[in-house]
Amino acid sequence: MNAEDQLNEVKALRQQGRHAEALQMAQIVANLYPDNADAWWFAGLAAHSLKKFPESLAALKETIKLASRWAPGWAQYGVVLDENGQKEEGIKRSRSSPTTSLRIGNWRKFSKRRRISMAKFFT
Repeated sequence: MNAEDQLNEVKALRQQGRHAEALQMAQIVANLYPDNADAWWFAGLAAHSLKKFPESLAALKETIKLASRWAPGWAQYGVVLDENGQKEEGIKRSRSSPTTSLRIGNWRKFSKRRRISMAKFFT
């Protein structure tokens, strides 16, 4: 099974609400393929769903390191920081993002309006 197949399995597990299994599988894929931003993304989403904020932040840092111009990665990072009690840091990080497709105003409006993970929005 290649990385893409494994990540499709991770996504299916998340959709079934099996976040612990999704996290475990995503972490395995991320360790096997450390340059795969999608593997880190799904690890971050699964950890966030389990409210494992430090693990989620670490995985999302890897995501934005590998895909620095991908707005959803920066936005999700900001959401997790906010939910981890680091709202100002989340805003700061989102504002320093080099992305143009999702700026802090949009993230803040979405976060306040819905109070749900960006993961549900982007997956």
